[in-house]
Amino acid sequence: MENSEIGIFLHNIKKYNKIAMLEKFVEYLMEENKKVNLVSRKATLEDIWMKHIYDSILPARFFDFSGKTVLDFGTGGGLPGIPLKILFPSMKLFLLDSIQKKINAADNICQKMELTDYHLINKRLEEMQNNYKFDYVLSRSVRMSKKYIKIIKKILKSDGKILLYKSGNIEEDVLLFKHKVYDVSNDKIGTRKLVEIKKYG
Repeated sequence: MENSEIGIFLHNIKKYNKIAMLEKFVEYLMEENKKVNLVSRKATLEDIWMKHIYDSILPARFFDFSGKTVLDFGTGGGLPGIPLKILFPSMKLFLLDSIQKKINAADNICQKMELTDYHLINKRLEEMQNNYKFDYVLSRSVRMSKKYIKIIKKILKSDGKILLYKSGNIEEDVLLFKHKVYDVSNDKIGTRKLVEIKKYG
């Protein structure tokens, strides 16, 4: 592929030697998607790779999740958490979703892939206790509010970070907080930005 962003994507997954595992994830995701609506059922295989797999691992260009404790807020079928876990197997991954069927689907996928050190949380964010402490909290599909950001900050470690996947305009509530934007837009996925918000600073 000629697009430089796609080249970076392919370089990353080859570097980590994880292409086969990502292919398995796509297979299992599509299987679970027949039972629970995790991604659009009209999505083609290329759509899933570009709009979900490639999109999920975009932060790997800027952040090293090795050995980190990571919460995927609003995980659905394990996106973006599972693709990042595949790239960074030493990551301690927590998958949070308020919908039991989606948590079950993510669990089925993780079991089939024989992943280790992953944890499932079937709760709303508001129900999270402060005894959880994360290096990163990722959110790819949740409309972010000031209330959510304040809750997330409470469950971050002192040097922890929130990473938000955003297309189009960034919510006004997000802009209230000091943030850094990584523009990863390209012609395959369109406008895409990663927004980093630190617990402090």
